[in-house]
Amino acid sequence: MTEKLPAIVKKLSMCAIHDVWNVDEFGLFYKLSPASTIRPERIPGRKKVKDRQTFLACLNGDGTEKFPVMIIGNLVSLSVLEAYLEKNMALITIQTKKTG
Repeated sequence: MTEKLPAIVKKLSMCAIHDVWNVDEFGLFYKLSPASTIRPERIPGRKKVKDRQTFLACLNGDGTEKFPVMIIGNLVSLSVLEAYLEKNMALITIQTKKTG
């Protein structure tokens, strides 16, 4: 990868910053308990719940163009988050089939 980096930088330097796009996928563990609390010992009988919702964000280099935030997968009941996203930014949902 490091040997390809100069060639990538050279190609990008020929483009205007608004023609360079960034896409980032990130997850939200919406049921995960905090890692630490004011209680020093671990709460007995509690497992880490790793239910996750995946999001995708895309915008160009200078931030003048943005795609709506996309929710990937089966939309879970995130009514507060969904209401916030719909009110403050565009939102697209991409449903996927559950496997396994």
